Amino acid sequence: MTNAPSLDTWIDAFIELHAEHETSEPNSDHPLWWAIERTIFILEPVDRETMWQFVIEVLARRPPPVRPRMPGGRTA
Repeated sequence: MTNAPSLDTWIDAFIELHAEHETSEPNSDHPLWWAIERTIFILEPVDRETMWQFVIEVLARRPPPVRPRMPGGRTA
């Protein structure tokens, strides 16, 4: 058994890392890079239910920006 971080710790690290790099890509030297690895590269198994909880909670805590719709369905 591994010593995996809690779901809240993982979510917080993922959001913090992306907040710090709004206009640039984070690199693998960043101390919170493990949150990217856990999410994208899945070096350790994460069950489907936990991954869904992660996705839903990230979106709830940091929703994507809303783009206004223009006539014809185009976004601004």
